[in-house]
Amino acid sequence: MKLKDMNVAVERTYKSIIKSDTIGIFGDYDVDGASSTALLARYFLSLKRKVKIYIPDRRKEGYG
Repeated sequence: MKLKDMNVAVERTYKSIIKSDTIGIFGDYDVDGASSTALLARYFLSLKRKVKIYIPDRRKEGYG
């Protein structure tokens, strides 16, 4: 895997799916962030898993 610690994220996600844990998705308010958040949420929902989505408020929490 090319991203540092990607294997850790994949393993944690896999365990969450197997255990039926709620899966948290931290998104972004821009177009690609909202789109990727929606895609991930739809995928996990198709597996009948609970999903919590968090998208920060740019005005309150700043940019980036």
